[in-house]
Amino acid sequence: MKELIGDYEAFIQNISDGLERSGIMRSELTMMDHICYRVETIERYREMLSALEQYATMIGENVVNGRPIATFELDSYIHVDDWVVPYIELPAPKDGSFYKEGLEHAELVVAGSLGRFLEYHSDLAFGGGGMNKLINPEASLKTDGFSVKFHEQQLGAVVRIEKALAAKGMNV
Repeated sequence: MKELIGDYEAFIQNISDGLERSGIMRSELTMMDHICYRVETIERYREMLSALEQYATMIGENVVNGRPIATFELDSYIHVDDWVVPYIELPAPKDGSFYKEGLEHAELVVAGSLGRFLEYHSDLAFGGGGMNKLINPEASLKTDGFSVKFHEQQLGAVVRIEKALAAKGMNV
């Protein structure tokens, strides 16, 4: 896996260290549900879809903000610094946005309500662009050293909910 996505151990350790520096305690989080791997081109997205299938099973690919985002459940979950990470998210590039290829952010499930978590950490500069999502609203925290998002439901459950709604003709 490292040969495909890079040094995920150092990436996750950096996230752990950043959370600690920010005053966010592990007891406030139930899991790191996924890490996000960004690509620069749609061709590279297609290559990574195939490459990730050696290590994981795609559980969903949804169009979000005009571009597909694939979710993979790893055959062997990632274990780093007491985190168990079951999923990798692979977004296709967004028109007009540039992301350097590599691991970009991690997403974490809060223990309890996202609102309470944000209120408790009101001293931190959370981004709220994802707070209006119908399913699994999220808040982001970006610093020079790391980028994370926080939400209430783990990614696998959200993908399954979205699939069930789509099967009923309901798009979210």
